[in-house]
Amino acid sequence: MDKKKKTIVMKIVILPIASIIIWGAVIIGCFFKLKGTGGYEEIKNILYVGVIAHLLLIGGLIAGIVRAKIKQE
Repeated sequence: MDKKKKTIVMKIVILPIASIIIWGAVIIGCFFKLKGTGGYEEIKNILYVGVIAHLLLIGGLIAGIVRAKIKQE
């Protein structure tokens, strides 16, 4: 397997791991914020940041994979 293919495969492998780390941090952040309370208003910013970070990461990696595939052809 050449270097470009290895890079693409690594990005595909890293993508779900990064997603798990981001959402794990979001869930842990929500847990600590909700401890002893019941308000969504307290955690909505944490959730918004998690969603945005997830979309940027996933979108950036997928765009990189597509760009690499296009250059390959």
